[in-house]
Amino acid sequence: MNMSQGNPRRLTPLRIALIYAVFSGVWILTSDRWVKLAAPNLHTAEVLSTLKGWLFVLVTAALLYFLIRRALKALEDSEASLVRQFSRLEEAHAELEATYEELVRAQAAVAAGETRYRAMFEHMMSAVAVYEAEDNGQNFVFRDINPAAERIDGLVREETLGRSLLELYAEADIRGFLAAFRQVWRTGESVHFPATLYEDGRLKGWRENEIYKLPSGEIVAIFNDVTAQKEAEEALWREKEKAQVTLDSIGDAVITTDIQGQVDYLNPRAEQLTGRPARQAIGKPIDDVFPIVNEESGKSVENPLRRCLREGRIVGLANHTVLIHSDGRRIPIEDTAAPIRNRAGHIVGSVLVFHDVSKNRKLLRQLTHQAYHDSLTGLPNRHLFNEHLKQALAHAQRAQCKSAVLFLDIDRFKLINDTLGHSQGDVFLREASARISRALRSEDTVSRWGGDEFVILLPELLEAEHAAKAAQKIIRAFSAPFHLSRQEIFVTPSIGISLYPDDGTLVEELIKQADAAMYRAKELGGSRYQFFTDSLNQLIKERMTVENLLRKAVEREELELYYQPQVDLHSGAVVGVEALLRWHTTLEGLAPEGLVMPGTFVPVAEETGLIIPIGEWVLRSACAQNRAWRTHGYPPLRMAVNISARQLREPNFIDDLREIIAAGGLDPEWLELEITESVIIGNPAATVHLLQEIKHLGVRISLDDFGTGYSSLNYLRHLPIDTLKIDKSFIENIAVDTKGAKVVTGIIQLAHNLDLTVLAEGVETPAQELFLLANRCDVMQGFLFSRPVPAEEIEKLLSKS
Repeated sequence: MNMSQGNPRRLTPLRIALIYAVFSGVWILTSDRWVKLAAPNLHTAEVLSTLKGWLFVLVTAALLYFLIRRALKALEDSEASLVRQFSRLEEAHAELEATYEELVRAQAAVAAGETRYRAMFEHMMSAVAVYEAEDNGQNFVFRDINPAAERIDGLVREETLGRSLLELYAEADIRGFLAAFRQVWRTGESVHFPATLYEDGRLKGWRENEIYKLPSGEIVAIFNDVTAQKEAEEALWREKEKAQVTLDSIGDAVITTDIQGQVDYLNPRAEQLTGRPARQAIGKPIDDVFPIVNEESGKSVENPLRRCLREGRIVGLANHTVLIHSDGRRIPIEDTAAPIRNRAGHIVGSVLVFHDVSKNRKLLRQLTHQAYHDSLTGLPNRHLFNEHLKQALAHAQRAQCKSAVLFLDIDRFKLINDTLGHSQGDVFLREASARISRALRSEDTVSRWGGDEFVILLPELLEAEHAAKAAQKIIRAFSAPFHLSRQEIFVTPSIGISLYPDDGTLVEELIKQADAAMYRAKELGGSRYQFFTDSLNQLIKERMTVENLLRKAVEREELELYYQPQVDLHSGAVVGVEALLRWHTTLEGLAPEGLVMPGTFVPVAEETGLIIPIGEWVLRSACAQNRAWRTHGYPPLRMAVNISARQLREPNFIDDLREIIAAGGLDPEWLELEITESVIIGNPAATVHLLQEIKHLGVRISLDDFGTGYSSLNYLRHLPIDTLKIDKSFIENIAVDTKGAKVVTGIIQLAHNLDLTVLAEGVETPAQELFLLANRCDVMQGFLFSRPVPAEEIEKLLSKS
């Protein structure tokens, strides 16, 4: 590259000389004239001439310095440019060398591929012929064949190449080969010819063919002589037919499967025992065709065939196994499963042989029942009871739950035997055992230990009071008279209760303590139950006292509604009230002050279902009170009423709500139902649908205690709510707890972003009020404004407002 052309302002020697000449000439012309003008005399002129000479030397030296320096700089830049261009040339050369090497490798790979293709083509066991289409796919000409094609069809390559398909195979058109070739050539989709017997022309024996199209447009036909295979299959079929006749004739049921456990054969006896015809069973998993369960527990049993395939050995069926017939009958069976292996010893399937043992099993059950059951009542005896108790305690330990042992003794049973005779005593015991069993759950165990003593196992209890309720049911079962010798006999039981793990962890210990508690019940007069632990006994009694009294609280008019004001944060006006339930009673010393707090009785109401009628009363009373305030001229207030999850699950809740609103003459917009996050658990979709129905009535919905439950933002996004209530636990320390304050601020912002009203509960201090005001909370409720008060106190507040 010509660098001077690339830089037209480059300083060459010629340019430097010209610049020097021009400068010198200008200097001579101008400096001499200047000296003449400036020198008044000859001496001054000589001095100025000397100075002019030195000045010329200095100026020209400086000029030459800068010109030469610039020229050297340009020379250095040119040299650097040449170095860079040389470097790029070296890189380009390296790239060209790499490209060349890659081309060489690619050519070698292509050559190797061609060599491999040719080697595979020549050594394939299957016959391969390559054809080229002519006349727009109407005819096909041989372009290549492999040695296998020469061997199988008696072709010679040199004589075959270039000849047409019809020329060598005159029957190709009749057999459909030519049509198949044309279809493949036209569509590009391969065609498979199944094994077919040929006995004319060039083809002899069984052939199987595959025809497909190459990207080059050539047609490839791959074919195999499968004559030996078909003859072997025929021989195998004859052997299988012999085996089939044998299997159809034997008395045992036989099922065979493949290695995955899919059924591939059932003999007639297997069809009878399973109730599943072979045409329906073949191809299905063995567990669907041969469902087996434990005779006693009803739980599924591992199929021995599965274990046989897994372990590769003969496996027998577990004891007490029954086969479930397609009609639901349970047939006791015994069976054996064995693996089926191929010549190499690999498992390829399995065989299951089984037979009906109903008669043997029935006899065994009778003997077992006699050994473990009471002969008079048919109940488990103490041996079987102890086994059940051991199992129950082991399960209770794993599941972290309770179990109970009840020891029951008949009060004054000796009088029945002494007055009516032992035969009537036996009649009584059979009837008593039946009543006890009917009063309990199916999973409970009732056993007779002899005489008039019964021991009962209650497994998997969540609360101790469940054992008390079971004892109460038994006592009530004895309230009806027994009919013996045409007489009505009233008999009562005494029951002692011990709990696992509260009273012990051993079988003998729990039975002993239940027995001791039973004797304590007898000492107290009988016809009662007694817990082994006095403190627990007292707790259960108190809880049941609450339940019994609560059932009559509505009709006794002991329930009352208190109301707590809800204040608008900005105006300070009372904009709503929350209805809160209170219970006033002095019965049996339940509440010394006469007031039972909701925390004591509401959980009992929830558990027993009493919350349904009580909740309806609360809703009806609150709506009527709100309407009364409007009638008396007070400003409209929003009435907030708590609704439990159990109330919402009532099928007629919407209809009842509509009727209550209409009966109370209340505008629905002034009613707000408060729900908690717990109502969503179980069936969120159904809950959302129900809440939408409530919204259609015009009633507002508030989400109470937000942040203390599940707090799912996904639920919050889908629930049709109007108000979000911040639980008082968040409000308590917002003035001093920085993190808590941030949580409250975040909840308020979240609610406002969702266009929800925010209500803060438990506001008790001015500092809390100021914080909520600063963070744009909408409504407040708490002791700072008013405690929950009766309706007349609310009227006083409204009058002042």
